Amino acid sequence: MEYRIGEFYTRKEIHQLVHGVPLPKTGTGNWLTGYVKVQNDLIIFANVGQPGKTGHDFPNYINENTFTWYGKPNSHSNQAQIKKLLHGELTPKIFIRHDNSNPKFKFLGNVEIKSFKDHVPIDTPFKSCTAIEIKFNLLGTDKIEDLVDTKIDFNGIFDLCIDNLSGQNVGLRERLSGKYTLQEAGNVDGITRERIRQKEASFLRNYSKFHSVIIDELNNLNFPPNRIFHFWKLEQLSDFFFNVSILIKTPSSPLLCVFESEACKLNFEVIDKLIIIYPKSKPSFTEVINAIKHNSLEEMIEDYLLTVGRMDILDQVTKKIQNSIPKSNAGQITYHLKREIPKLDHLIRVTDLTNLLIENHNLKAASNEVSASISRNFPNFYQFKASLWGDESKFGIQDEEAVQEIFMWAVEIIHEKEQLIHVNEIFNDIPFSYDHFLNKEYISELTPFHIDWCLKKNADSAHRIIDQGKGRWISQQTIAQQTELKVRDIIVNYLEEAGGPRTFRDIHDHIRSIRAIADSFQLRPSTSLEGLVLIKPKLWGLKDRDMQITEDQEKKYIELILSEFENGNKILNENDITRIAQCLGIDQNLTFYQYSRLLLCHMSSQPMRSKYFIARFNRHTHDKCLVIDINSDIDPASVEFK
Repeated sequence: MEYRIGEFYTRKEIHQLVHGVPLPKTGTGNWLTGYVKVQNDLIIFANVGQPGKTGHDFPNYINENTFTWYGKPNSHSNQAQIKKLLHGELTPKIFIRHDNSNPKFKFLGNVEIKSFKDHVPIDTPFKSCTAIEIKFNLLGTDKIEDLVDTKIDFNGIFDLCIDNLSGQNVGLRERLSGKYTLQEAGNVDGITRERIRQKEASFLRNYSKFHSVIIDELNNLNFPPNRIFHFWKLEQLSDFFFNVSILIKTPSSPLLCVFESEACKLNFEVIDKLIIIYPKSKPSFTEVINAIKHNSLEEMIEDYLLTVGRMDILDQVTKKIQNSIPKSNAGQITYHLKREIPKLDHLIRVTDLTNLLIENHNLKAASNEVSASISRNFPNFYQFKASLWGDESKFGIQDEEAVQEIFMWAVEIIHEKEQLIHVNEIFNDIPFSYDHFLNKEYISELTPFHIDWCLKKNADSAHRIIDQGKGRWISQQTIAQQTELKVRDIIVNYLEEAGGPRTFRDIHDHIRSIRAIADSFQLRPSTSLEGLVLIKPKLWGLKDRDMQITEDQEKKYIELILSEFENGNKILNENDITRIAQCLGIDQNLTFYQYSRLLLCHMSSQPMRSKYFIARFNRHTHDKCLVIDINSDIDPASVEFK
């Protein structure tokens, strides 16, 4: 609602103008007090020079172009309405009177907040209290409203709005151009950041009155076709925009808000830090880039831009797309796979994908690099036949109810099994055929890999099943039961049943058939694997059965080594160990490999925590060893084999 400066209005008349109805006799609320919020305005009724009818004596006064006003008793800058007023979220509409018997108030016109001060003492009928003091600059005449319909260019609009504010506003000008922050502008003008924000808000309110004029000029511009149009070129197309590149320097300029209007047919975007103007009817630079990437149109950029009418940004789009291609080999693999995989209408081997990258993109990639990229970046790309991969949207089961039914069958079978189960077994136990739910254009029959796919897509913690990789699944309850079986006990039982030594691979496979173990599982002789010894490289046996040494001989063996340490020989080599072993009278069939590796059974799995010594062996030959006193100051890693 706009009021005329200097005109007199009663509270009832203002209520009628604002709400379209008379002021009611009851329920009037704040309309009879000092100020009332109406939409985005704060209407202030102020007595000047005398107390109000309630007896409150607020020292409101006018001094030349400044009006000093006091809020209600105990008001301060942290109150919601006052805070909005100070932050420019509410526009002050001030009405004053010099005679409290006169129901009419005079409208002061446009104002801006100059300063405020909290906790200023005032007198009330009952006791003294404090209130906020706000000083308003009176902006005087209604010349802005009078000049909206006159012939004025963009530079004139800017000057008119800036001149309507107090002060020189050097910093504010740079703030409006987008060059300064609020703080920087305030520092230049010698005022606070909040005060600059208030002045900016006042400027933009006046500037908004000319939006329709500016928009009409923009809409009437004739752009050269297929050529990028920089913002500063507005000056070349129309005299109206003279000096616009000086007034608007960066994309952060508040003056660009005019483009947000629905009435404006143009929009602006930032490309390479430059402001570019383009029609709203055409896609933006960002929309173009996203469309090209999403639809894999990198090889057809010019055709696409011609179709959407954005040939003006051909060079910028081409540069952006080229720069978006990753530089690393792994990044390029993923980048090009994202463009090749959607085109596939058949299952494909990983090796064929590597060949595709070479043929189409001259990109060499190892199969394991391609596999790693698929696992990390293509959650919908699965194995649906032996060594053959494809997109689930084409090669998966097309009916969601069928997927859930297969999944629940599979989960039930996994829980019934008391050990690891492969999807081949699950596939054979599922009672129904689901081939008719496949897209026969791409794949003709259901495979065990579809079971694995269903499980991977739907399994979560609530189903209590665990993917062990390579098509193997296990129930969490089964794992809980199996973890009670110690690895050492499983190995001992297995070697006893085998009747002789077994290789690490045999032992590894046997353990996995009983309980879950890590893929990186290894066996190392230590005190925790009591009774297990290495008979030959990678060949494990039972000490009591497969190694020709008695318990007493083993005890004496360790004692002799410790005696050497006590005599000052802190490092023993293979010759020392052989000499000590010969003193024991051990069986001649016991090899150096066996009695030297027997030392590992007296070490911790974490060598530095061993009780007596650390034994090291040359990885290139089996007849070299070093035994180092754990209590010495010698760093085992620093001792070299001779």
